[in-house]
Amino acid sequence: DPTAADLALTAADVRLRFVGNSFGYGPATLEWRSRDGWRVAGRTRSLGALIYLDAEGAERQAAFFAPELAADPAGGWLEADARHTDGDLTWRLRARFARSDAGPWLTAAYTLTASQPAQLLAWIGPELYVGEGQAGYRRDSALFPGLEFLVGDETSSGADYVDASVAARYVPHPNKITIPLMAVGGDGGVAGLMWDPLQAWDAAGHDRPAALFASPNRWEGQANHLMRLFAPGMTAGLAENADRLDRPYALAADAPLHLSARLFAAAAPDMLAALDIWTAANPLPAVQPRPRSDADSLRLALENYTTVTWVPAARGWRYALHDPWGPGSNPAIALHLWLSTLAGPQAETTNWRDMALSSADSPPVGGQPNPWFYRPLWLLHTGGHAAQMQQALRAALDIAARQQPDGSWPYTPNPAAQRAFGREGDSSNGWAATSALPVLYMARLTGHPALVAAGERALAYLEASPLRPEGAQTWELSLHVPDLLASAWVVQSFVEGYRLTGEPRYLALAERWALAGLPFVYLWNAADRPIMRYTTVPVYGASNYIYPWFGRPVQWNGLDYAYGLHALAAELEAAGRPAQLDWRQVAEGIAVATAQMQPESGPYLGMYPDAWDVVTGAEAYTWWLTPTYLAHNLLLLAGEPGAEVHTAMVNMGGERIYIDAPGEILSAAGGVDRVTVRVRYPAGQSAALLFAPLPSAAVRVIVDGRAVEPAAAEDSTDAASIAAAATAASWTYADGLLMVRVPFGPSGEAEVVVARE
Repeated sequence: DPTAADLALTAADVRLRFVGNSFGYGPATLEWRSRDGWRVAGRTRSLGALIYLDAEGAERQAAFFAPELAADPAGGWLEADARHTDGDLTWRLRARFARSDAGPWLTAAYTLTASQPAQLLAWIGPELYVGEGQAGYRRDSALFPGLEFLVGDETSSGADYVDASVAARYVPHPNKITIPLMAVGGDGGVAGLMWDPLQAWDAAGHDRPAALFASPNRWEGQANHLMRLFAPGMTAGLAENADRLDRPYALAADAPLHLSARLFAAAAPDMLAALDIWTAANPLPAVQPRPRSDADSLRLALENYTTVTWVPAARGWRYALHDPWGPGSNPAIALHLWLSTLAGPQAETTNWRDMALSSADSPPVGGQPNPWFYRPLWLLHTGGHAAQMQQALRAALDIAARQQPDGSWPYTPNPAAQRAFGREGDSSNGWAATSALPVLYMARLTGHPALVAAGERALAYLEASPLRPEGAQTWELSLHVPDLLASAWVVQSFVEGYRLTGEPRYLALAERWALAGLPFVYLWNAADRPIMRYTTVPVYGASNYIYPWFGRPVQWNGLDYAYGLHALAAELEAAGRPAQLDWRQVAEGIAVATAQMQPESGPYLGMYPDAWDVVTGAEAYTWWLTPTYLAHNLLLLAGEPGAEVHTAMVNMGGERIYIDAPGEILSAAGGVDRVTVRVRYPAGQSAALLFAPLPSAAVRVIVDGRAVEPAAAEDSTDAASIAAAATAASWTYADGLLMVRVPFGPSGEAEVVVARE
């Protein structure tokens, strides 16, 4: 027979080209347009394939090819009608390919029928082989959200970060996939599949088709990278890591099965190109219904602080009820209790303030969230001393002193670990950000030259790091495991870098690293899993290499990531820059997903589990956490100004002065010998402002037009001092830090002037 002519479905920058053969059509190339012309991104081998049992019960396999294609170039579609006959049984496949004008993707929709009842083991629908037949093709990265975020020579279902005994994830349970997307990048381009996981592939309503991902293709032992969508899936009995059923699916005569996906290909400026395509093609899912109002979820957290996790004898809180650390101070909890009393007199106000203040000098509780973040803010709210703030500054300087010349911090393995999590002296973006973030934070608050220099070196290291977040949880995980917490801290590091320097590049990098964290976030949910959407998988690996986290969200990781998203969204908005995604919606979704897990009564009132399991739909194990991360996110969602330190930078006599407040800074101005700042805070309350760096205590402080004297040496942040400060201003100084305690009158505003003597 004469060879059929090639046919192509072409959009602006992507095309699917079917190669004509003597038998008709089936194989095709998926191509993307470069500046030099069309380049092959991947190939299909057929229009699909079957595995079934014949009339005698023997397993048979067949691929579909069509003798011809119907085409409408103007309408932007191609159609194929292919058949496979086995005795009296005829299988029919109809495939329709349609272009999109919205982005570099094409839609492939397949329908399968059988002429009489058939025993189906597997039907392979949309499928793509990247690198097949491309001499010299080298993969740079690969992504299968929830399971794989590969770089270099890493292999899917590999044992780099998971013991080989639990590493297989070629065909995962569909609930382990956070975003229905598979992609491989290399040779300047990216290609892959994206699909609707809730598509019903049969009339009975079975959804969640199975996905197979092998990069490189060790599944078939071939030198390419395989992505495949097939049915029946696990809702019809498929086992994980199987490409066919053990027991056949009974397909009735003429009963249609359906599968569809989008095939995409494009230039790849970096390893996140597939996520750029996915976000362009898919809106963010709506935030799941709230189990109660955010105010009531916050109230549950406060009740937990005061009735469940508070240990009066220790003057502290437990972070997890079954933890080995015991109770201790927690500035995050103290801050949340304090903030809850600022709105006005309440029955709990005195008790909650006394509780918060009495805990300040207790030993810190283990496991608590980022005390370096909350401690300075707590001191500003409670009118702390400059000497107390100096302790926080010294802690950051100690961290900076351990920095390596390249801007990173060296990793030291635990000699007691049975299997090392990394090499001595090595580093990663997540490990570095663990130190970079507190350094940059205190650099933004104080302007200390050593911290500013260390922070800029750290930012240079992070900027040069590949765009895969990794290695922030080395107490039990590898230094290079793909890690959401690394994204959280790198995002926050770049936001702090932007706040510190005003360099727009840092804000752009913060958004890129926020996108790098998105594959850890569930952007869909199964109908029988209401607690799934916007939950967050912590890592693509296993604790101590043996406890895998695939399909097991850990919300405190996601809530820390959400902190960064709130800050990023605020800075993008203030800068007038359009955001790639509604980052506040992602942060909101994460908080609401966590609130769904809060019990409203019982021994874990207000808490949430350390880990959830979206496969089983229950807590992964019993280890419940005090809801500090959740409470802080709820405060940020409510727009609570006291939930973060506000910073203004002004010049005084050619020197930059950093001004920090626990409330909104309305204005700030500098002069030859003075700085003037106006701040808003709840009326009738008092708080402190920080001015730094000031070379000496030879200053005049004026609050609302009245000169202010330094605080008495015995003054402190006990309850009596706080009450006195409501009507009296004062200031303290320590090594370049000036703290001014300010009472706020009925207007809720105050003006502070700091002038050189």
